[in-house]
Amino acid sequence: MGLMAGVEIKNITDWWKLGNVDALVHIFPGVLCGLVLFILSSKVQHFLVLPVCLTVLLLSFYAFLLVSGFSFDDVRRTGWVSFAPAAVSSPLQVFDLFDFSLVQWHVIPNQIFTWLGMYFVVAFSSSLDVAAIEMNMGSELDYNHELKTVGWSNAVSGMLGGFTGSYIFSQTIFTLKSNTNSRIPGIVVLVSELVIFVSPVALTAYIPKFFFGALLSLIAIDLMMEWLLHAYSKLRFREYLIVVATFVLINLLGLESGMLGGLVCAMTNFVFTYSEGVSVAKMFSRSRVQRNYQDRQYLTKHQSQIVALELHGYFFFGSSIRLVEHIKHNIYVDASKSHVKTSLKESTPLLKATARVESSFVDEDPNRYICTLKELDELHASTPSSTCRKSILEPGTRPTQYLLLDFEHVTGIDATASRSCFQAMKTILARHHISLIFSRMASNLERQLEKNEVLGGGDADGVTIFKSVDAGLEFCENMLLNERPPPTPSTALQAKDLFPKAKKQPDSFATVSTLTSVLTSALESWSSAAESSIFLPSQNIERYFTKQTLATGERVFSQNDATSSLFVVESGELEIYKETATSSSPNRIIKVSEGSLVGEVDFYLEQDRSFTCQATAPSVVFELTRASLDQMVSGDPQLCTAIQTVFLKCMSLGVHNHLLVNHTPLEK
Repeated sequence: MGLMAGVEIKNITDWWKLGNVDALVHIFPGVLCGLVLFILSSKVQHFLVLPVCLTVLLLSFYAFLLVSGFSFDDVRRTGWVSFAPAAVSSPLQVFDLFDFSLVQWHVIPNQIFTWLGMYFVVAFSSSLDVAAIEMNMGSELDYNHELKTVGWSNAVSGMLGGFTGSYIFSQTIFTLKSNTNSRIPGIVVLVSELVIFVSPVALTAYIPKFFFGALLSLIAIDLMMEWLLHAYSKLRFREYLIVVATFVLINLLGLESGMLGGLVCAMTNFVFTYSEGVSVAKMFSRSRVQRNYQDRQYLTKHQSQIVALELHGYFFFGSSIRLVEHIKHNIYVDASKSHVKTSLKESTPLLKATARVESSFVDEDPNRYICTLKELDELHASTPSSTCRKSILEPGTRPTQYLLLDFEHVTGIDATASRSCFQAMKTILARHHISLIFSRMASNLERQLEKNEVLGGGDADGVTIFKSVDAGLEFCENMLLNERPPPTPSTALQAKDLFPKAKKQPDSFATVSTLTSVLTSALESWSSAAESSIFLPSQNIERYFTKQTLATGERVFSQNDATSSLFVVESGELEIYKETATSSSPNRIIKVSEGSLVGEVDFYLEQDRSFTCQATAPSVVFELTRASLDQMVSGDPQLCTAIQTVFLKCMSLGVHNHLLVNHTPLEK
């Protein structure tokens, strides 16, 4: 607009120069022509649209001069065309400027920082230009190739006395809009610039200003439509605000200051976006250890006492606050053990009744109120007349005793998060007697927490670290099982072991009675003896099973071995894991104990061993080979039916545990 109006516009303080009638008259044709060019190029998809329109625009101007009788001097005096320069120099005179005797060498050291600044500005702006062109083209560019082109162009320009620069974004978009997908525009530009350089005539003295204004208006309208209108539906609201803010700041403060202000806005948005990128997912808090019916029943009832969370992202001050809030929403505490109990007792009967109804769970103790830690904080901060929101918890929810945090997807933790989040969280959990467990923590994260005194305090620091989530969950489950009260006569009658540990018998009857007890108890777990028509003749079992005693670390079978048998665990513990060439530590699939079935899947599918099975404690197993099973089918079908029923129920339990542990949806 300043070019068309014949005034210099540096920033918004100079816009008043465009407010007079003469300036508006000179601006209007260029803006109108630019708008027409934009509409035609958008509606008609042909590469000749813009060249033809621009040619028609110039010819129309010259035709107007011819018809009206105005000369170039007339239109120059009225400001429609630029004046010709007073003197036109020869192209060879440019090289007269290369006189090193005129160089002020003492000034160069003071320009080093300016030179470095320009170096980074050009490099950064060139990268932005390539990215912007790539976005408008809708196809991928080779960044290294494009930046090398810019670098060599600047080197040649500098050696010939030219200026530094990058891709002319506006000209590139203009060529793109013309749909000329060839090298012809580049060749035309090169030839035209060479002609202008060697020509003794200044072409700008014969081309109207509104012609250049129309081209610039076309590019400006196209960019504003793309980034101020169409971008609204493509960008997130905060990103769109950055675009608008950068546009406004450039117009208010100038290009350099406006770009700097836009960069500050983008950095601020990045901090907020990165803090929101941190996510916490609630995992299913059961390990892959296959336990007996009594243990499973107890752990199911007390499952809410173990909370497992999977952390994602980089934790700093902003994101750590969200982590603490998320943990408080997932931790359950007994509000009756705090001063809230007193406030509840002192409230009116109506408020007390409301508190009882809203309380998510009332345990066996009628004076026990379970709520989240976040709700407890709200109760502490509330007045007797205020009300606090209550979340709806599952029936049977109990206070949390163990919090497990999985760090596999954590990329980093800074010092502020170590102090403000993890150290504070450890203090809060200790106040409510909640143990903190970490799993799959990288060594650099562990060192960071040790430096900030979150770890490294020995047993007194209250944090236990495990190499896997499953090992951490197993630890929590074992602690809960060790803390359970001794069974009462009523619970003993209700308990059903899938494969209970057999009673000790004299050595002469050890194999027969022990294995019979294990298999018979499995059948009685689901049906009483009166209802079941299947029974196990103990005198025949020893003919088909072979007893094996395993030491700690001894393998039952190895991955890829031929499968010829399956095993019933009488006592001890076995781990089944997957061996990989890339992992030094085995990936545990499941842990089994007394009464479990091992190797049955590969046995029935008649395939090689998919996993490795190894004893983690002194164990006793019974082996059933394929030949023995075939012999049982033909020689004792009744016993075979009973044993197959036991195996079927055991495999069903394994499938049930697998579905619970691996296919329970995560909560965000």
